[in-house]
Amino acid sequence: MGGRVRLIAVVVAVLLLGGCGVRSGAAESESGWRTKVDQTLGTAVSSLGTTALLLENRADGHLTTNYVVVAVRDALRTLNTEAQAFESLQPPASEAAANRRAVEALGRAVTAVNAASTAVSAGDRGAVHDALRDVRRTYAALQDLRDRLTKAAR
Repeated sequence: MGGRVRLIAVVVAVLLLGGCGVRSGAAESESGWRTKVDQTLGTAVSSLGTTALLLENRADGHLTTNYVVVAVRDALRTLNTEAQAFESLQPPASEAAANRRAVEALGRAVTAVNAASTAVSAGDRGAVHDALRDVRRTYAALQDLRDRLTKAAR
């Protein structure tokens, strides 16, 4: 059953972050695009970090399940809002490949936080443990991508 939930989360993330959005207007400048990458990936890293801390503190018995459920859903809502706004941007042609990597990474972040939300809501300790491991892994990968994309022009 967990595989089905994960598959549904991936499909939803792809639909939200994929080509469903309508892009209009002029392309962002390279510096403007890099600023938006930095801000958006920074928000995603923050959402992942918050989710990890919440799951860790729940596992240690420091937070109630209800509090963690609400807080992780809030982190997911923030992440979704930022990811959708970023996906609607028109990147400069020179950054098209980097933009695709950023959008894909945001999709993985949404999937990881969504899986954490589902696991903690269900009270499944094994799924929470797996979700925490995935959130940590996604956090590290997203931080690395953010560093590479924002420092490339410096």
